[in-house]
Amino acid sequence: MRELPPSLFTFSNYNADIPFKVYMDNKLLLGWLQSHNIIGYCKEPSFKAQKGQVAVLFDLEEQGEYWSHISDKMWDKYIENL
Repeated sequence: MRELPPSLFTFSNYNADIPFKVYMDNKLLLGWLQSHNIIGYCKEPSFKAQKGQVAVLFDLEEQGEYWSHISDKMWDKYIENL
């Protein structure tokens, strides 16, 4: 998994639209992450940087490239399961 520059994480491509129910359940979120094409991540995006969060950029097939915040702990779990 590669770390991407903060300039790829902007207001215009924010909100990968992870369903709320999925986002709030670690098991569902892990499955969701594993089932989507992740381009990369950034620890300090240029827009909406949040402590304890990683910005993850997704290729959402027909919708384009969008990103969302994922907790550091959840991101580490995802990386461990690659």
